[in-house]
Amino acid sequence: MTIFMKKSRITSLFSSFEHDDWSKFLKYLKANSKSNGETQNIVSYLQKEYRKTQIEFLDTEKIRKESKSTLGKQSFANSISALCSDVERYFVLQELENDNLLYDSIVLKSLAKRGLSDNFYKKKDKVASLSYKHDLWQDYYLFQAYHYEYFYNINKKKYESGQVVDQAFNKLKSFIANLSHFYSLEMHNRHEIIHEDWQDQINQANQLMVEDTKLSNILDQLVLLKIAKRESAFTFLKHSLLVPEEETSKEIQNAIYIHLCSFLNHQIKNGQTERIPELLEMYELGFEKDIINFAGNISIRQFLTIVNTACELKAFEWVQQFVKKWIESIDINYRKEVLGLANANILFAKEEYKKVITILTSLNLKVFDHEYRVKWFLLMSLYELNPNAFEILLREIRNFKYFTKKNEYRLEKTTFEAINNSLDFLYKIINNKIKDEDKELFGSSKAYIRKRWLFQKSQESSLKV
Repeated sequence: MTIFMKKSRITSLFSSFEHDDWSKFLKYLKANSKSNGETQNIVSYLQKEYRKTQIEFLDTEKIRKESKSTLGKQSFANSISALCSDVERYFVLQELENDNLLYDSIVLKSLAKRGLSDNFYKKKDKVASLSYKHDLWQDYYLFQAYHYEYFYNINKKKYESGQVVDQAFNKLKSFIANLSHFYSLEMHNRHEIIHEDWQDQINQANQLMVEDTKLSNILDQLVLLKIAKRESAFTFLKHSLLVPEEETSKEIQNAIYIHLCSFLNHQIKNGQTERIPELLEMYELGFEKDIINFAGNISIRQFLTIVNTACELKAFEWVQQFVKKWIESIDINYRKEVLGLANANILFAKEEYKKVITILTSLNLKVFDHEYRVKWFLLMSLYELNPNAFEILLREIRNFKYFTKKNEYRLEKTTFEAINNSLDFLYKIINNKIKDEDKELFGSSKAYIRKRWLFQKSQESSLKV
């Protein structure tokens, strides 16, 4: 999608639109809004701008002029505000259309408020049915159902006995316990990646009691896989992902998939290289089962991560087939640069560094995150072609550091630190100035870009890290 550079309310909302959103939204406007020809012109203009590859500046005054509005500034501002509200209502309707639990929860509240007890209990039974099993939010919506039942006094006998209060409280406890377990896994991930200390919160989450459900079993197995690296947990979770009748929500599927891949990566790095085909099959499964789909397109980051991992494993034939098969699933606006980055990664792993430079210098980048990736690939390729070209390499490192400093506000803090740590270490490799404290830091929890490559280069320079 096009990134609108001026983050006004209207441009921020429309910048999230995918290709099919425009036709859906126009239909929504015609059916549900008091919109007029002015509004239609605004939307048509924004759709035209959306199709462009680059937008340098876009504000409401420019929209007013380019859409040929006859309204005065204040009237136009009011029209824009109303249009923003229409977009937000459209988003809500899309969520209701795609989330059965959310839809049924809202229906339950409406039925309870109107005192329609028979309809309420039929709908409540549906929410509790197996059609929603393994959804992380099911217990929360069931808690809401009991809350509505109690608050709106649907059943006087249950109300007076306090039974509904007890049921509501149990569902709330179950929801909190499951969500706490889920987030304890995320805390573990963050601890491994950016070394945040969540141990107290993790302990509290794991101590919470939870009723024995299929969802709680999945979360328990995820904890065992993540922390204890249990093969039995891997088998259980892989089965739960593969068996069609054991349907889980997209949220839980994604968590299972990520942890299965992480486990296999860990085992391979610890010597079980015979599991490489199993990891590659798992990657393929994520695409085939639509687990790593994002807003109608494959996640670019996930796609490139898989390419990078396959290249590190030297699975060249597989990764080339993978790119060929799945590149069409990438958003068309970014497909060319993603393909360029994927091919550059493959060529770099094959040690064809001149080809890497040729591909990367020809790319017209639209995604900022790709800029520093390209710069790092180019720097590594230059080093590999001539590690003794000190002047050129040191100049490129200085330019790279200037780029990161200039764009610090656009980079995540951990990414900014990792780039600078890596550039500093490469600088010391080139100048043969690595000291004992540098060796200790490199082996510690500090973040780096391409740490394995840096380690290899330091060894080649007879600098034992």
